[in-house]
Amino acid sequence: MINPPSFFLTDDKVFFSLGLLSIAGVLEQAGHTVKLFDLAGRDNYLDLAKGVAEHGYDLYGLTATSPQFSYATNILNAIKSVNSNSHVIIGGPHATMFADLRKKRLQRMSESAVYDSDPNFISLELFDRIVEGEELGILEAMKRIDQNGDKWLYTGILEDHLDKLPFLPRHLIDNKSYLWKDDGTPKFDIDGGPATSIISQRGCPFGCNFCSGRNVDQFRNVNSASGNKRAFSPKRIVDELNYINQEFGVTGFMFYDDELNLRIDTTLDLMRALEENNKYREKMGEHPYVFRGFVKSELFVKHPEVAPAMRRAGFTEILSGFESGSDRILRNYVRKHTTVKTNYECAKLALQNGIRIKALTMVGQPTETLDDIMMTQEHLESIGKLSQEYGVPWQFDVTVLTPLPGSPIYDWSIPNGGRFREEFSRVLGDGELYSRRVDFAVTHAPYKTAPGENEVHIRTKTLSAKDLLELRDQVDATVRRKFNVAGYERDAPQKDIEHSMGQS
Repeated sequence: MINPPSFFLTDDKVFFSLGLLSIAGVLEQAGHTVKLFDLAGRDNYLDLAKGVAEHGYDLYGLTATSPQFSYATNILNAIKSVNSNSHVIIGGPHATMFADLRKKRLQRMSESAVYDSDPNFISLELFDRIVEGEELGILEAMKRIDQNGDKWLYTGILEDHLDKLPFLPRHLIDNKSYLWKDDGTPKFDIDGGPATSIISQRGCPFGCNFCSGRNVDQFRNVNSASGNKRAFSPKRIVDELNYINQEFGVTGFMFYDDELNLRIDTTLDLMRALEENNKYREKMGEHPYVFRGFVKSELFVKHPEVAPAMRRAGFTEILSGFESGSDRILRNYVRKHTTVKTNYECAKLALQNGIRIKALTMVGQPTETLDDIMMTQEHLESIGKLSQEYGVPWQFDVTVLTPLPGSPIYDWSIPNGGRFREEFSRVLGDGELYSRRVDFAVTHAPYKTAPGENEVHIRTKTLSAKDLLELRDQVDATVRRKFNVAGYERDAPQKDIEHSMGQS
């Protein structure tokens, strides 16, 4: 198993790929010998890949997000240059999104038309197999690797309860390099202690226009076809938290569920279990765990009992996608079933309960104008005033929309034969947003990068790519300076490492 680097990030050794670890655990559980080569942060990653190839393993498996895919392609070429007969497969978000998109387009287009519509299908076929599916997909891919026929393998989502999966084999990676800086301080901390990432459930049923995965069963479904919740039990989650703490000394955990509060009953059950575990730890003289996680704003407001339950459980910060301060943009193009008022109430509810809020926003939605972006700035300033009122710190994020595969705004794009024809190849959705055609085999196109390395591939009718980047930076700097939010002193765009890609 090979984890590619992500050099476009400030630090790509903060959170390891949980998906890759879970696959490795399933392979070990099935009796296979697994080696996991972590190339994150390694400038000589291609030399290392060639060294891996010289070992002559039976099978090489790579994961990649879309911005990582160019590195995965380079690794593939390095392995093949040493042993052209080696078998290399790819899974993970990028492969899954394009496999699903290919399947759907073949239902209404000829194969040649599908491949003409997007260069990313061809670049994926450089691999010996492209897998769409969860952990058991690797076992199916191993059975078929020597068979001829379609390279695209569709293995679906797990039907069994997730508790049947083994604990993630974190011993396969160098945890110290992910947890600690050279000066002995945590790379990623929650309230001062070293923290890592975990996922308690899978799937998000909502259809946010910009969100990668919304068109794909693996990332959308919250139940399997057999009716099982795609969630770990509270006991299983607590047991794994305690295992990670005992093995690696971690006291903080970032829940990377798409939305932690999708189900009120599941959420409250988990909060009670976390609270009881922390009470026991305190009784034994041990440091209680602290948590961060993403919530869906309208569900957070609809069920106000969740906020105090999260605080009692040890949550000190939540993150929520407020996206825009324009109700027109939220209603017509974000399609999150929320409003500016609801997002404001979400922030207020968190701060009232002593929980820090991080408001996630973006610019570059279809038809967006300067006025809409200024509304987003005003919305962030209103949350800053709430923070001052309740005396609880806050944070925020402003990014530029990047159409990624698996999102409605990417998958439903249509060829543009009109304005901006030469500079931009697509108009997306039912509103005017123009995007460059991106071949992820040769460009990163990340939605968030290391400071000063942003790539913007979109424009609206009235705002160019340059306008959007400059406005993003302007809003970010203005709000940070006004409310003395961390990061205001830097000229470069704010970059927080909890957004490291490849985490699931």
